[in-house]
Amino acid sequence: MTTLPATLEQLRRRYDRPCLPLDEVRAEWLPHINSEEHLLKQIRLGRIRLRYTRLHSRKGIPVVYLDDLARWLLSRNPSNTQPAGHLPAFNSNGDTAP
Repeated sequence: MTTLPATLEQLRRRYDRPCLPLDEVRAEWLPHINSEEHLLKQIRLGRIRLRYTRLHSRKGIPVVYLDDLARWLLSRNPSNTQPAGHLPAFNSNGDTAP
């Protein structure tokens, strides 16, 4: 099982910054969500438990810190920290898509 420090270290090696724009996280890890607005709605409703913050002000761009991304990835699948593009797609009933 991958632990938070190991997952966080992998993310730190991959990215050269402490946080990622939420839209970049969406595109890489949640490609089935088509817009940042939709992702924000899913987070607010509690359907996606990903912590984000806004830079500089309430109107700043939403970002996800790497440690929050690592926690979220581990909560989804503790044994896999690959981007969603490497995972099979699932339809609404949980079956893999053809």
